[in-house]
Amino acid sequence: MNSKMLPAKSTAYRIRAPMRELVVATTLAQDRDMPENIGGDLDNVVAKQTERVEYATSHELKEALRQLYSPEAMTMEFALKIESHAENLSMSLCKAFIHLKEIMERHEPLIRRRWAAKKRAERQTLLLEVFPTMATSHRTDSNLATEEVNGIYKGSCSMADPIVFPYINLEDLSKPQPLLVFLSARAFNLPWTFANTEDEFSPYFSRPTCRGHGSENVRLDFQFTKDPEPGKYGEAVIVVGPVGAFDPTNKEVFYRCLGHGLHMLYVQERIYTFLLGCVRAILHDMDEDSLKNAPISTPRDTYVASGETAAIQETSHTLFSDMVLFAPYRARSSVDFNRLRAYFDGAFSNAKEHVRALREDPSYMNDTIKDISSHQPELVKDTKGRVHWRVGRPEFTSHVLKEIVVDAYMDLGLWKSLFEKTDKLCRLTTSGQIGDLHDFRNIVGTLRDLAYQMLYKLMNTIVASASGSPGLRHLYIRHEGCHGLKDTCGHKLMMKKNTTSGLLVSEICITLDQLDNLASQEDIDEKLLFHVLDRLDMVLKDNSKRRTMISSVVACKVAELSIVTECIRQIAMWMATPEIIMSERTSNRTWHVTGDEIHDFRTWVFNIVGCSLLVSVVDPSRGCLTYPIHHYPNRKNVEQMRKAEQNLDKFWSHVDSWYEKQSGHAQHEYIKPYVVGEVRRTPPWIEKLSSPRLDDVFVPIPDYLHDRSKQVTGAFDRSPEAKKKLKTHGLPEQAQVTEAILDAPDPSDAAPDQPEIRRVDKRTFKTLKTIFGTNTYSEGEVSKIIKWDAFVRAMIRTGFAAEKLQGSAWQFTPHGNTAVERSIQFHEPHPDSDIPYIMARRFGRRLERVYGWTSDTFQLDQGVEMRVSAFALFGCSLMETVLPRWIGIGDWGGGLDDFWKGHVHGIAHLTLPFRGIQSIAMD
Repeated sequence: MNSKMLPAKSTAYRIRAPMRELVVATTLAQDRDMPENIGGDLDNVVAKQTERVEYATSHELKEALRQLYSPEAMTMEFALKIESHAENLSMSLCKAFIHLKEIMERHEPLIRRRWAAKKRAERQTLLLEVFPTMATSHRTDSNLATEEVNGIYKGSCSMADPIVFPYINLEDLSKPQPLLVFLSARAFNLPWTFANTEDEFSPYFSRPTCRGHGSENVRLDFQFTKDPEPGKYGEAVIVVGPVGAFDPTNKEVFYRCLGHGLHMLYVQERIYTFLLGCVRAILHDMDEDSLKNAPISTPRDTYVASGETAAIQETSHTLFSDMVLFAPYRARSSVDFNRLRAYFDGAFSNAKEHVRALREDPSYMNDTIKDISSHQPELVKDTKGRVHWRVGRPEFTSHVLKEIVVDAYMDLGLWKSLFEKTDKLCRLTTSGQIGDLHDFRNIVGTLRDLAYQMLYKLMNTIVASASGSPGLRHLYIRHEGCHGLKDTCGHKLMMKKNTTSGLLVSEICITLDQLDNLASQEDIDEKLLFHVLDRLDMVLKDNSKRRTMISSVVACKVAELSIVTECIRQIAMWMATPEIIMSERTSNRTWHVTGDEIHDFRTWVFNIVGCSLLVSVVDPSRGCLTYPIHHYPNRKNVEQMRKAEQNLDKFWSHVDSWYEKQSGHAQHEYIKPYVVGEVRRTPPWIEKLSSPRLDDVFVPIPDYLHDRSKQVTGAFDRSPEAKKKLKTHGLPEQAQVTEAILDAPDPSDAAPDQPEIRRVDKRTFKTLKTIFGTNTYSEGEVSKIIKWDAFVRAMIRTGFAAEKLQGSAWQFTPHGNTAVERSIQFHEPHPDSDIPYIMARRFGRRLERVYGWTSDTFQLDQGVEMRVSAFALFGCSLMETVLPRWIGIGDWGGGLDDFWKGHVHGIAHLTLPFRGIQSIAMD
């Protein structure tokens, strides 16, 4: 329905006028005669409010905000108080925004330099001067809400600054970048773009019930306009129509009830006055005229596009937690589809490799079965100290195997869908061909629905796996009929009441309990989920012992959950912007998303539930999948490897046959291209034939075979050239053949045919040789264990930007002039960061499949880098010279005069006349 704005007919009371009109309009809407004394009663109420101050005191305003939580009906006198407070807040807010924008347009570079030059203690002092009630640490709101949850929370604690503004805290804002991002985003984006999402980063704030004054169809609301004009933004107006009505002729205004509207104005006024105070404190030596009337340093359009990220670009953020940290301070009018695509691409690559390794590598399948088995809720002891009866039986292993198959296939299908949707959205946004907003929004909505499917799956997996994990299962007890985590057998788990192990583990358990509660909700609270993951990351980061309690299986799932949550959060922020809301309401078409795109695929996957699997051929307790690939290759080891491969093939052949029997095809078309293909297998052992050794027979050379005129004479003073012999350490030819077949590239992956040769330093070369495997190494023995830091360094040296996600995952994104385009993810070993040889070889096979890299792709750079430092050289504090290896180190290409020719004090780069010297870099 359409809504109608009724302008004030009297100017005697200005803002008070809408209240008079509300009474009249309400009476007319109810089709009743107006009482004769209605106007007099209104005049009496207004007369009590004629004495006004410019700005309500903090006590009076907060008291009015607390009264909004009262269940009692709103009186006319209280409605007038809300109007008064709203007008003052609106005036202060709009003036602060305009002044902040004027100052930032003129002095942002100077502000950034001065803030970066301050020490942490100086930043904290400045922040406390501007915002004395600021929280001191990150996420103080969770502790405060826990303490006040019994009764006081709804009344007083809900309006405490750490609850309403948890992101305004000393720990975060005293860092070099967050405040600068906060200033840029708020100065160069209109206030109304943030109005609907101001409480998204306040998970423990409980918004008051929407109450207004008036009838159901005629009421007093606040209007929020795109133009931040003082007196118009947040103005009280009469709205005729049902709740939620809007004006279809004006897409630059939306309405909120008195309770919600006053809270929006309060939060925004505090934020903008705080930021304006910070700017004035940083530029404390400038007068008002210099602040506002100086020339604009950069055109406003440039800042609108890049102002938000200008501060971030100064540093290379390589932690996912940095993105979580900056989220409350950034603009919210767009979704970073490029970044989401990179995350989903890496997760999709992980899922493909996981399925392929389960079907191909017996050792990987063996380790996976052991890991999943050790995280089952059945391992939690009951009230009598016993594990579940089926632990150790074939039924238990069969359930684990079905869980592995279902999870592997479902992950592959969901990550594939998420990647394809983000890839499509990236192409639409980068090409500028978004087209109809209705259709674009439908695609985004489909992406959100897919993300929610993955979200529920991951949360349930994390909760169930964590409670049964080796490090946490002793904190739970399993029995029937109680409330708590539920295992697959119908029993339930709950924390032991008398076992807390102190604060060390209580925070982990509280976080897992919050995830369990969220997973049971039909509509998940996104802002609370975002906070729970942030808290879990903070808890694990602060204490190494806590990290050891979270297993690698749980850590991998937490990493996946974090990127799905980030996707949902960004989409929710974008859909809550006024532009999208107004476009949705004014469209004549119904917003919708396509149906469940993977419904048929999900039905196909769960056909495995009724299958009687061949447990005996893959049972780790029987050694069926023992795979000694890391041992010396001999007949016994090769035969053992071939036996394990046969058992694995028999298991998957039975699974494929069951799927074909139930659905008509062994592999669903949705994932078939990533599952079928040639499997690497070990060829039979062949003994190397040794020929009998013959005795040496010396025969003199006849003279007719030797021409004495051509014989070499003279002094033999040259040493013969030594021939380098490749040391094979006695490896038989069969070992080399086996290794080659195991490492042969898979034709099903679209990797480059002939990747370019990359020259790397000695440390990177040694790491890569271990990853890709080699029998010889001219520079020394290949290490059988790689440090995780060495692997990350090697990936960076080969052209990737590394980013640490939450949990154990690391994202490697192509960076610079690298020839590859796809991102890839690897999980850091947990809790020990050493990469064993078998895992390193798995990394190498993944890199080979994705990028086509082999051990021949990388060559050792022959230049030996030597760093030579010289202090106080012509006023330069430090000079570093990079010298390659060459013959005749003292051979100058010119005299000393030529050496210093053109040298200038403070020069950044100097080309030297040495023969073979590249450059000198000045610090």
